[in-house]
Amino acid sequence: MSSIDIALVSGDMKHYESHWELIPVPETGGTRVVYSGRLMPNFYVPGILGAKMVRGDIERMMGAVLARLDRREEAK
Repeated sequence: MSSIDIALVSGDMKHYESHWELIPVPETGGTRVVYSGRLMPNFYVPGILGAKMVRGDIERMMGAVLARLDRREEAK
């Protein structure tokens, strides 16, 4: 698997789509995760405030994904 595409089926967003690309990093034996997304909330959010909120949400989401992957790796 080298990429994951996600699209909103239902929820509290007007529009949500994202693309996760998984790129091997041979030098470290790791994987680079590149995230891009297009999000549109169902409510009004002022521009700069909205961007900051979304960035924070994405950072928390990525942190949770990485923590889960770390736990999975430790269990091996």
